[in-house]
Parts: sequence; structure tokens; C-alpha cells
Amino acid sequence: MSAAPYSASVRGTPLKVGTDDPIWHDDAATPGRTPSRRNRVLVGVILAVPVVSGYSLTAVYLSRQDYGTFAFWRVPSRIDYCGRRYFPGGILRGPASAFTSEVDPVAEPRWETVGHTFSLRPIQAPVLGRRGLSSVCAMAVYVPVGGGRYQLYSLSGGP
Repeated sequence: MSAAPYSASVRGTPLKVGTDDPIWHDDAATPGRTPSRRNRVLVGVILAVPVVSGYSLTAVYLSRQDYGTFAFWRVPSRIDYCGRRYFPGGILRGPASAFTSEVDPVAEPRWETVGHTFSLRPIQAPVLGRRGLSSVCAMAVYVPVGGGRYQLYSLSGGP
């Protein structure tokens, strides 16, 4: 009996070895062929660590430069806005409308978010708008600290 290369004989019937083999076949659902959920999570964590570390180091450096503190997750030690510097003055409680009426009830300043800290806390101010080179945009800026409370930052120096 002559047999072709890579063939076998079971009870006289020649069999081909390979993908068309009726006895041996590859199972698509065998373990190890596709990445497991655990491996995908591990790869995600490995990729996320440098991104989070890079953001944190950058935020620490820029927070020190812009807000006077390395602790970017806390309220700033100072705020620079509209060409002026503001320093902390204390904690105030109340609605934003109370803060705008204290500024100038006649001019009706707009309560605006004028920036964000690196921990994404909004920096808010009752903005009048500049009227000249010597005027200021706001006499005070506020950072919400929660529970209807705001950290007040007063203008350093005079107008």
C-alpha cells in the first residue's frame, strides 16, 4: 500500500493530517488564545500608571508656580486673576447672589467661573469688567469648599 506524504491509515482508510483532519482539529475556544479579562485589566493599569503619575507631577509643579502650594488638591494659597494677585481672606457662607450684591448693587456684576484649580475646583468671581488700565476686574474671588461655603480671596494691594 502506497501512502502519500503526511498521511496515515486507520483500518485501510487513508487520513490527511492537518486542518482537514476529522480526528484532530483546533478548538477556537481553547484557553490562552484570547487575552483574559485579568490580562486586559493589568495592561490597562500598566498604561494608566505613567499617565496619572505624569499628570500628578505636572500638577504639583504648576500648582506651586500658579497657586503657591504643592498641594494641588487643596484650595490655593493665592490666585492670580486679571493681572492681579488675590490672597485668602477667610471662609464665607451663603449664596453667590449675596457676594455679587456686596460688590456693586448698581452695576450688577456677573457671577462667573473665571478659572479652575488643578483639582478642577472652580474659581468664581463677581465680574464688573475692566473700565480702564487702572481698574480691576474683581475685588474678590471665591473657591467653593462645599456645603454652601466659599474660600474668599481678597485683592492684594489697592486698585
